[in-house]
Amino acid sequence: MFVILCAPIARVALWIADAELTHRRTAQGWAADRAHGPVGPRIPRKWVGTEWVDGTTRAPRALDPERHGEPDFSLISYILVASRADRSDTNNLGFLLAKASQHWNQLLAERFAARGFAEVRPSYGSVLLPLFEQDGLRMGEIGQRARLSKQTMTTLVRLCERDGLVARERDPDDSRAFRVHLTERAREFRPVADEVLRELDTRVLAALGQRQRQALARALKGVMGL
Repeated sequence: MFVILCAPIARVALWIADAELTHRRTAQGWAADRAHGPVGPRIPRKWVGTEWVDGTTRAPRALDPERHGEPDFSLISYILVASRADRSDTNNLGFLLAKASQHWNQLLAERFAARGFAEVRPSYGSVLLPLFEQDGLRMGEIGQRARLSKQTMTTLVRLCERDGLVARERDPDDSRAFRVHLTERAREFRPVADEVLRELDTRVLAALGQRQRQALARALKGVMGL
């Protein structure tokens, strides 16, 4: 994925927005829940790890409007529970993440090509983004930052080199190692990458709002840390 640390993934974001992920309820709605139960899937306590009202699967005390004002319910957790990760179907969380990544990369590729950089594959971000941060890294260092194996990183660097985006040079401090440097073509591409990423991030922000966007980024980083 071109955006290796953000996250921000288009299809998940837009799907979340279409499902009206943020459901704000009034104090009257909270009172109705106390009498009739919550709206949406019932979430077992063990999945949330929060103190629940009167020991049931109702909403957590931290969201009680009498203590904290009008509650803001994120339905991200509801969707994750409803997706039933133990089932092999198109609602499985892994399938959604894979399809979201696929769609995000498609959006990137289309925009790169429209700006004259058709040779830049979204997967090249695993090489280019670390080099944008610090040029001249060793291949192993790029792999660590991109969280990719040595074999995968070697393949990606060779592809980037073939497409004129990077050049490998012997490390003057260790003749067995290579350092990877951006070419002039890659430097010309950097402002294009920044522009495209800002554009897509703006779309995500418009669909979700700042709070849900930040929650999505945290969730994706959590998945990356598994």
